[in-house]
Amino acid sequence: MLRRATGFRFSRLVRGRGRTRDWTGIPELAHLRDVDVFVWCGGKCGGSTLRATFEAAGLKVLHTHGPFHFAKDVVRRDDVDLFEVFDFNARTKARVLVVDAYRLPIERKISSFFQNLETHVPGHRGLSLAELMAVFDEKFLEILEVHHPIDRIMRHRGVPWFDSFDFERGYVLARDDGVEFLKLRFADVADWGRILSGVVGRPIAMRDANRTETKPVNELYRHFLASYRLPRGFLERHVEGDRHFRIHTTEEERTAYLRDWRARTR
Repeated sequence: MLRRATGFRFSRLVRGRGRTRDWTGIPELAHLRDVDVFVWCGGKCGGSTLRATFEAAGLKVLHTHGPFHFAKDVVRRDDVDLFEVFDFNARTKARVLVVDAYRLPIERKISSFFQNLETHVPGHRGLSLAELMAVFDEKFLEILEVHHPIDRIMRHRGVPWFDSFDFERGYVLARDDGVEFLKLRFADVADWGRILSGVVGRPIAMRDANRTETKPVNELYRHFLASYRLPRGFLERHVEGDRHFRIHTTEEERTAYLRDWRARTR
């Protein structure tokens, strides 16, 4: 159970500067001492699929969106620091892989909204599609899924952030001693098995997990995605100049994406 803590202490903890304890001897946390793959992945970018895929290949996986998610939902305690867990495994294992994936921003936000729809909008069943869109615009469009977790752990390790993407290979990789940082694209998910097989050095078969398309909310999600119109000016303010958008899309893809969403602006 997550230990009760003051907001000040907890905010310091999730930034990696809180008071922690020696977790390495705690029996229920033994699995944290043997991690092959950190799926340090943003929400709705394929992290659950990556976790299931690596686990099916016999690798030990820790899937997290970052320190807050780790404390609240993974270990459910506030006295174990995620960065210390990473550092421990980086010291003690010959090879550690850290994986994140980039997803196009509007689709990522909408998928995240529906992932937690019951929490975000408890009375959504009583709303029309237009009313649900209005709630999304007013409360969630600008704040949902704007972080890219691998940047934070690379900065912690002192590894320069990625500034380009290899579209031919389908990934970009940085190495620091025995730690490898891998960035994929959600757009290439159908080809992840081949890509990961090449990176890991053995056959990797994909395992789907946590896809919105498999959930009861799928029909509403599809209607929303097909009908949604962006508020005017959103693309210019939040997408066009975004560093990650420009790195992880080709010029042709950027042009097509912006053209398609401009046609769906109100």
